[in-house]
Amino acid sequence: MPFQALMEMVNESTAGTLAAVRAARERRGELAGELSQALYEAVPTAPVADRRRLLRLRRDLANDRVVAPALLAAGDMHLAEKQRLALAEWSLSRHREEVLLTVARRRLAEELDRARRRLAALASEPPLAQGIQLSGDVLARRVAEFVACAESGQALPKKLRGVEHTLVSLAHRCALKPSPYGAFTTVGFWPLDTAKVGDASEPSHRRPVVYLNRMLLDWMTGVLLGSRHGGGLGVIRLNNTLRVSDEELEVYTAGPVRCEQERFRRIPLAGATAMAVSVLRQGPLTRAELLAALDRAPYRPADLGRELDELLRLGVCEHVLGTPDEQPEYAASLAAVLPDGPFTRVFASLTAVERAFGKASLAEREQLLTRTRQLVSDFGARVGSGPPPRDALRTVLYEDMRGDGGPQWWRPDALTANGEAFALLQRLLPLFDNTAFAQTGLYRFFVEQYGESGECRDVLELYRALLRLSPEERARVLQGAEDPEVSRCHRMRARFTAALDRRIAAAPDAPCLELDAHWLGEFVGALPSCLPPWLSATYLVQFHGTRRERPGLVVNEVRSGKSAFYARFLDSGARLSTVRQRNAVAEADPRQTDVTAVFGENYNVHPRLTPFVVEYPGATSGYADALSLRDLAVRADGENRRLKLVCRRDGVPLSLMPLNAGQPVGAPELYRFLHLFAPSAAYRTGWLWQLYVASRGRREREGVLRLPRISLGEVVIERRTWRLPVKAVAGLLIGARDRVELLLAAASWREANALPRRCFFRMEDGLGPGTGSLGRTARSYKPHYLDFDSALLLEVLCRSLAAGPAETELVLQECLPDVDSYTRPGAPSSAAEELAVEYSLDLPT
Repeated sequence: MPFQALMEMVNESTAGTLAAVRAARERRGELAGELSQALYEAVPTAPVADRRRLLRLRRDLANDRVVAPALLAAGDMHLAEKQRLALAEWSLSRHREEVLLTVARRRLAEELDRARRRLAALASEPPLAQGIQLSGDVLARRVAEFVACAESGQALPKKLRGVEHTLVSLAHRCALKPSPYGAFTTVGFWPLDTAKVGDASEPSHRRPVVYLNRMLLDWMTGVLLGSRHGGGLGVIRLNNTLRVSDEELEVYTAGPVRCEQERFRRIPLAGATAMAVSVLRQGPLTRAELLAALDRAPYRPADLGRELDELLRLGVCEHVLGTPDEQPEYAASLAAVLPDGPFTRVFASLTAVERAFGKASLAEREQLLTRTRQLVSDFGARVGSGPPPRDALRTVLYEDMRGDGGPQWWRPDALTANGEAFALLQRLLPLFDNTAFAQTGLYRFFVEQYGESGECRDVLELYRALLRLSPEERARVLQGAEDPEVSRCHRMRARFTAALDRRIAAAPDAPCLELDAHWLGEFVGALPSCLPPWLSATYLVQFHGTRRERPGLVVNEVRSGKSAFYARFLDSGARLSTVRQRNAVAEADPRQTDVTAVFGENYNVHPRLTPFVVEYPGATSGYADALSLRDLAVRADGENRRLKLVCRRDGVPLSLMPLNAGQPVGAPELYRFLHLFAPSAAYRTGWLWQLYVASRGRREREGVLRLPRISLGEVVIERRTWRLPVKAVAGLLIGARDRVELLLAAASWREANALPRRCFFRMEDGLGPGTGSLGRTARSYKPHYLDFDSALLLEVLCRSLAAGPAETELVLQECLPDVDSYTRPGAPSSAAEELAVEYSLDLPT
């Protein structure tokens, strides 16, 4: 959405009037100070009857209250000529303020009415309306109520205030936050040498890609296979972690997604169990085929059925439909493998909805959403199950918007000119990756078990050994406790933050702190060998500046690993980009290995990009050459104090790099363990200042902590930031009598603390660094845009302040690029545009 479309959210006329009010208040404060001493001195000499009036006049002046005429008369009687003129000026200014406030309230009411009507219009058309539709039927209904109220000009009821705040935030997200979110963001792929520059926001350049909620489809297949209808459907296969030894078998079983109900089971390999394992080793079979193959003395068919059900319960076998998990049109695949019948027609109807939704009008989309929910309800009634999980039904469809119009602003010379900065960052960032400590701790644990030259022939055995430790012992291992290399890393962290502290102390008011490339090169050169540089990392950057000069770069996020960011957005409609990316991965690392594990999340669905694939337990990759975890051995790399996964089929190490977009924090424990073999760190803007604040400890601070912009060459790695405890500002803004008073209080607070008029804010609870993995050590709230001249945006701030606990910190960041750059004539772009560019140290260019 062009930022220009949101200009009516700003109360410029009201703000101009209130600027005059604040200027007058400042002048009255000076006058009150002069008059206070004069009135104090006049009290002893005044008649007893006037003394009380003079004292009350002095209090009213100090509190900037309207003064009664009798009190002004008393002042005139007992003050000198100069003070009488000052009192008259004060009184005239105070009465004039009442007039200005009346004008301001009238103007604000008019501006808010226009803003609401504009907001209602935006909420009724793409892209905002499309995102609202897919955010759940409850929000969609409330937004419809808000639109009707705004269009009628009626006063907004209290119950719709929250909807108004949500709409304001979503509208600014459309314009200023390039994070992928439905129709709010257009995503395109172009080669680095592209000369194509266009307007990706034009509808002709936007192609919707729609997906049914994978969690919903997984629930449907699960309840179908578990129902009385499921016996004849799908196939039964062996658990891909099954291992036979000493007349018994062992399998790893995981509970539901995001649960910790995982365990290793040992089961005697005898009787029907041995027969079933022997038959299924030849390949998956239907239930009927398997029972027919097992139909031999001394087992009766009923006994075999019970034995098979027990093997399924224990996890030795799995009952699946066999559809590959990363199939983009998953419902269509399910319909294709099911026999003709009512359930097949349900999945076929859902496929029709999925395919029609992208090109449908808003009204047609509403009908399709209703149709989807009805199909799910009918399916549940027929199967005899309860309703699906809440998250599965709240958003039944997801949408991405692909663009082919080219980036609005593309200057590859700005990237190539700063190659040294990117290379230094990829040597520095591993120092702040907490996962590196876990990797070093796991290496030490491995060496204690198997020796420096030893090998664990099964990665699951290493995992099982780790699980045998108590939770406290396991935590110490994964923190690298008592490891001298980890201790050295902590000292290097402290050295880096101390260097920042000295620079800030030397110039506390400096807006920018530029890192010295020579000093930084020497610093990263002294890092221990357990912190090797990232060979590949994806930088999410924005250009800032003008078209007439080479733009600067500001980093929003960094993700380590080859193609770690791109996989999420490659789909069947971007075949050329997929092939190009797959070839680039194979060329850069012929041993790169992905893990097939969707976990019911659409953002984990992606085409195959890597030469090798590991099939996670319970997953279906659909690849004949997929490896299982039992195919992976573990060796120690003594030089880098790291562990390497080795393919047992050829004895050559693999480069594990799971390409799932979701961070492992909410995934099963085994999946998180596998990430310890991969470069899976991610840093969002603000990470360095979080680390800096954490290094200072919990210091009581009432005022603002000002932190400068940090740059390396022309690359900004941290925006200018202001941090303060919520309790220091909440009392000033929350509970304002009305919106005019809120605007006045916010403007005064901003001016007193030298804050920018426009910025982004977020709330952070705790002082943990939150690095290494998004959200792993501290909960961070999403940033919101703030303009201190907008009452609606200030109310969003107040709402966040009221919701935060006492220890929460308010973090403000400068707008870089400046939002003015989106509205100037000849602006490079009309809204925020982010470029995801991968930089590899191991490639020749």
